[in-house]
Amino acid sequence: MSRKILIAAVGIFALGVVVTPAAAQMTKPIGLSIRAGAVFPTDSSTRSAVGNTWLGFGAEYALGAMGMGMPGTNGHLSISADWFGKSSASVIPVLLNFVGTQNEFFYSAGAGVSFTSGTPFSKTNFGYQVGVGYNFATGATPVFIEAKYWGNGHSQLNAIGAYLGVRL
Repeated sequence: MSRKILIAAVGIFALGVVVTPAAAQMTKPIGLSIRAGAVFPTDSSTRSAVGNTWLGFGAEYALGAMGMGMPGTNGHLSISADWFGKSSASVIPVLLNFVGTQNEFFYSAGAGVSFTSGTPFSKTNFGYQVGVGYNFATGATPVFIEAKYWGNGHSQLNAIGAYLGVRL
């Protein structure tokens, strides 16, 4: 099961990498970010029961820019939906985020709901995230790396994620 999910995630990421250069030449960015990576649960009992490394991927859409008053600094609100899990255990946080940028670096914080399944806590919980990242400005494809801390109403489902993504 997890092999199929990994293949699907790699396929989606590859499609984004292929489509992005063509889209960048024809249109302005649409404000969509797609990311994929590895997620590491912080709770030892969760790691023992499900595994140390989970697959994670998600999408984020920028809602609008806000000037922050300092040169090179901007911010915007975004909505994001992610999935991370392994085997039958999964977490789907759907969050409203604030994303601030300082030149190529960015940071984010968000809160919302987190849907969990395949765990003793299979229900809707409070979810939140904090993250930092770096935008690479090489070529026509905007690529970024990002680290996130995923929080959940049940601390056994908290995790740290490391991602590679593209901006469309």
